[in-house]
Amino acid sequence: MRIFIISALLIIGACTIRNNTYNDDLQKWIGQPEFELYKQWGTPNDVFYISNSRKIITFTRIYKKQHLNAYSNEINYNAINSGYQSDNNAYPDYCRTSFTITNGVISDYTFSGDYCVSNTW
Repeated sequence: MRIFIISALLIIGACTIRNNTYNDDLQKWIGQPEFELYKQWGTPNDVFYISNSRKIITFTRIYKKQHLNAYSNEINYNAINSGYQSDNNAYPDYCRTSFTITNGVISDYTFSGDYCVSNTW
């Protein structure tokens, strides 16, 4: 039981470190010009205009990852596996990162997903 608890804490810690590192990398973009973001990240997946001087740009990356079934005759229900199923039991991991641009300068950011890691852009 003690080994299980220690293992669980290590996994949670690794996820926290991974997100903290990604958060630290994003923090460095605050105050940078918008065009520098495009140079490094490329074309955004979505742009939402709040006003003439403010917008939110979003980058979404999807990573296919192999998920192994424990049982060869297992039935996959879409309601259980988030509605996505493709050949070879591959399910996507993703990271969605949004930046707020105010007067051409990055002023804020948010991110969500299960695969937000540094140096993936």
